[in-house]
Amino acid sequence: MNNVSRLAVVVFAVAVMASHADETKLAFTVDGITYSNVTFSTVTPTTVKIFHSSGVEKLPLAKLPLEIRRQLGFDPEKLKADAAKTKV
Repeated sequence: MNNVSRLAVVVFAVAVMASHADETKLAFTVDGITYSNVTFSTVTPTTVKIFHSSGVEKLPLAKLPLEIRRQLGFDPEKLKADAAKTKV
């Protein structure tokens, strides 16, 4: 990933965190575990760090509910394309 792409990811992550900072009633289930009172923290192209009622967790974006993935800008096709570009 080049520097421009990294900067875009960081800017996007900050925007997501700011937009979700007060969403303390958000809850969802991943792999049978329900996370409640969720706020989003660091977002990478493949993961998101969340704070929830029981602690902190780093989750794969691909396992989040579809609507949340969309809100976080997760695009598996773009991820594949970026990975293909970086392979030598």
